[in-house]
Amino acid sequence: AALGEELRTFAAGALPQPEDREAKESMLRSLESAALDMLGPGTLILPFGSSVNGFGEARADVDVALHLPPKHPGRYVASRLPRMLKGLASYAEALGLELVDLRPTARIPIATLRTEDRKYTCDISVGNMVPLWNTKLLRQYAELDPRLTIVTVAVKRWAKLLGLAKTFEGFISSYAWTLLVIFYFQVCHGLPSLHRLAFDVGNGSGSAQFDMLFVSANAARTSAEREDGGRGVGRASLEPEVLGELFLGFFRFMATTFDWNTDVASVRLGERIQSSDRRLSRDFRRGCGILMIEDPIEFGRNLNFAMEAGAAQEIRRYMDKAYDFLKGGGSLTLLLGLPRGKGKRGSEPVELVAKNLMEGFLQPTQGIDDLEGTCPHCGLVAKLVSVMNHAGKCEQHPRQASSSFWRRNWPPHCVCPRARRRSAPHYAGSRDGNTGLMRASSTSRSSSGSRSSSSSERGN
Repeated sequence: AALGEELRTFAAGALPQPEDREAKESMLRSLESAALDMLGPGTLILPFGSSVNGFGEARADVDVALHLPPKHPGRYVASRLPRMLKGLASYAEALGLELVDLRPTARIPIATLRTEDRKYTCDISVGNMVPLWNTKLLRQYAELDPRLTIVTVAVKRWAKLLGLAKTFEGFISSYAWTLLVIFYFQVCHGLPSLHRLAFDVGNGSGSAQFDMLFVSANAARTSAEREDGGRGVGRASLEPEVLGELFLGFFRFMATTFDWNTDVASVRLGERIQSSDRRLSRDFRRGCGILMIEDPIEFGRNLNFAMEAGAAQEIRRYMDKAYDFLKGGGSLTLLLGLPRGKGKRGSEPVELVAKNLMEGFLQPTQGIDDLEGTCPHCGLVAKLVSVMNHAGKCEQHPRQASSSFWRRNWPPHCVCPRARRRSAPHYAGSRDGNTGLMRASSTSRSSSGSRSSSSSERGN
């Protein structure tokens, strides 16, 4: 009960309030005004990420995708995108926003702005549309079970405190940590897979790269109530005893149940599977590493892509320590390094906290399935989902005339024994008796290659 009370107090102080949402909405209105004035009608400012998906804290960044209409003269012209982003950032500064960082020549051009009081920041990217669906999916899970929000935000705070949520330092992303918690709820507490409710997920050998077909939280509740009385879906208890057991249970599951060598955390499938399962994408099965996490939208993508040799062992070691600490009656305040004292809503009734959990988050973008896009290679105009699945195999794509996508994009820090790149770490073949994980040799670290930037992560 004590752990659950601490979780409620932490969530009351950490989760965004309506005033946070209003300040972020004001910032988005300024950006939208600048975009329309500069780029013309049809330009859209589409928010995504942890300020929208229901799993972020009050000061989380606002991520924004700049969407241009299909026939916009600057669309997908590589030489124009950096200039376009610079102009938009300068225009936004005139409306009261401060430019913090500008990376117009990055793989995904991005500009970072913040409000005059420096409380909130906004990352604007061009051509980065996949996170819109990641955000939509996570928001449905957050609305389906409010306990997910409280447990996930606490787990993410713990991971960030220890530096375990930074892809640029060789670990996994904040988005990957969110998926791990959702997967734990699916395996241990009956949370349904929204993808499987929409369609019986089959063999992963098809040509599509993205799976945007999933049901809403309301549809999941209706389905559960029709089949077996609901199993508590959508009516989950936020009593302190329940919250404390859920938080402890996550570390127990990762420390004692989840097989770090062979299991795949697949929110799309919603059950324990191994890396050889045929329902996984062919590209994913060709992947490698420890702590395999499938991106439920771009399902050929393994979210351990940035992990270096030894990173999984370090995460596992901290997991074991956290589990032992909490099992022994340890305090959340000590685990997360929190100041002592109550949160803003810590003394309010449980029902009121549950009702207001989503009030501080921005509303997700509506109608993204109806947006149109343009193939950057052949100029095909169609629904954005169709264009995204088409672009990777377009006959005019540069990769189609050279080596395969997988060979050109083999992870530079791959930690799989099957890795063939000279720059990839290899295993010495010894095992750690405590964790069962393969131990990388000290000479196996790559001396070249750059880590993937966290700016390309999906929705936090």
